Amino acid sequence: MTGLTGFHGLTTALQTPLTAQREVDEPPVGRLVNSVLEGGITGLFPLGACGEYAAFNRATRRRVTELFKEVAADRAPFTVGVSDNSTALVLAHIADAKERGANFVLCTPPNFYALHQDEITDFYLRLADEGGVPLIAYNCPLCKNHL
Repeated sequence: MTGLTGFHGLTTALQTPLTAQREVDEPPVGRLVNSVLEGGITGLFPLGACGEYAAFNRATRRRVTELFKEVAADRAPFTVGVSDNSTALVLAHIADAKERGANFVLCTPPNFYALHQDEITDFYLRLADEGGVPLIAYNCPLCKNHL
């Protein structure tokens, strides 16, 4: 599916398999991706809330993105979660996702500080202007700041 331009079908958020020591368990990633694609899912979304993004440092996020992208092998649109608590960190995650072949990135508003709507708007406009990857703004009911 080289040259993907948009969403189609059903995208699912994916858990990140972890070992008992809370490290990324790499072998099950292939089974997970293949299973959801064989089951009819047409889009993949690692590093959302159920994908443990908040528990991972930048290097681990990059590795998770690489693992899922390697297995997906352009069989489905690939959206990477890039949420974090500062614009600079989110832009760094976007650059990492783009470098690893993300078709889209998805981001919630920063969650640590209470933000006004104009600040949230400015945040997303900056990500869209500087990110270089189609951006999905996402309202997570667990977060304090909402669109």
